[in-house]
Amino acid sequence: MASALTTSDVATIRDLERLEQEMNLRFEQMERKFGQRLVEFDAKYEQQFVELESRIDTRLTDLEKRFEKRSGQIESQLRLHHWMLSLLLAGVISLVLKAFFI
Repeated sequence: MASALTTSDVATIRDLERLEQEMNLRFEQMERKFGQRLVEFDAKYEQQFVELESRIDTRLTDLEKRFEKRSGQIESQLRLHHWMLSLLLAGVISLVLKAFFI
């Protein structure tokens, strides 16, 4: 039941083998190109990530400086208010003591 191969069958087999080799070659080329593009993509976005991280760090540092400056101003104002309130309270207490005890 085995049939003999004809010349057209042999040519077809050779064509298929050549086509398979060409396809394998193209797949290898595509894999290399994909690998190269992946490396380029990684390098490009790695650099952008580093730049973005640097900008974020700079902005955070600026925000921290502004916060420290503002908190120092608020602290100074609170000390001044505390001193003024103490002075007013001392004045009121002295007036009350003078009115009732002296």
